Amino acid sequence: MKKTRWGIVGTGFISGHFAQGLKMLDDAVIQCVASRSIEKAEKFAKTHGAVRAYGSYEAMLDAKDIDVVYIATPHTLHLRDVIMFLEAGFNVLCEKPMGVNAFEAEQMIAAARRNNAFLMEGMWTRFFPAMRQAIRWVREGRIGQVRMIRAGMGFDGSGDRTQWRFKNEHAGGALLDVGIYPLALTFHILGTDPAIITGACNLINGIDEYNAFILKYAEGQLALLCSGIAMKTDKKALIEGEKGRVIIHEEFWRPTKAELVLAGDDPLTFTGESTVFEEKYDSTGFQFEARAVQECLKKGLAESPDMPLEETLKIVQAMDALRELWHLHYPSDNLKQN
Repeated sequence: MKKTRWGIVGTGFISGHFAQGLKMLDDAVIQCVASRSIEKAEKFAKTHGAVRAYGSYEAMLDAKDIDVVYIATPHTLHLRDVIMFLEAGFNVLCEKPMGVNAFEAEQMIAAARRNNAFLMEGMWTRFFPAMRQAIRWVREGRIGQVRMIRAGMGFDGSGDRTQWRFKNEHAGGALLDVGIYPLALTFHILGTDPAIITGACNLINGIDEYNAFILKYAEGQLALLCSGIAMKTDKKALIEGEKGRVIIHEEFWRPTKAELVLAGDDPLTFTGESTVFEEKYDSTGFQFEARAVQECLKKGLAESPDMPLEETLKIVQAMDALRELWHLHYPSDNLKQN
């Protein structure tokens, strides 16, 4: 069996979880890992079974035996690191958000196309079996026309405001960190061109610690979304239509369970038939995203049909619009550049 050879750039928390997910795939191998220090790289390699370790990201550019690179460096380094590897001829999976604004995303997409390389934003939520089933029910028209989506992701990290999430210079804030999940879910279901995007946030030291935002579409569909890094929210996502609802149970961004509930005849409560799909998974769940990337590479695709680059761009444009509304700009922002 020919194995897909992965390089991992960055040795933080998410990289470790991704590496654990890769171990669930028989046709994947961690060929090498790069960190800003050789000590961290060697420790990561030993823990996760990587063949080689590099003490700088640039050192990995000389590797000739990598099929795809997973980049999970800090948000503000994605632009530099993604383009560096694309220009060197590597295929790239970049942890979300791919760019901290639309200008950055545009530069990365252009680099991928210029170098005929594969590029995808790591929106892992899209690839879980329970999420795929939920979307399938919606696409099949089981709940009729979707009328409203309600979703949020919030946790309380306020006990340590020294972490990067609470720092403007590190592109922190709830929207970019976790608000992207309900936004991406909405775009996946209702499309990428809402007629109205509006909302509000609690802004402290230049950071949106929690927020709420509304999307309205031309045909009347609404999305009521929220996110937070200093407050907990409900962990389910509700997709509500004229004939019923789809519930993506906790935690919707990495779900094990989806439920289809038909409306029934009662005008107040859901009394119709209920169908439950449940599929638990081992490890961290990153294996589903990694497998999807490997399938794209085997087919010779330059981008994923499930997470296309145009959708990545539209998502970050929507986040730009909200940040403009909230007067929130990161020091690395290039929104005004042409």
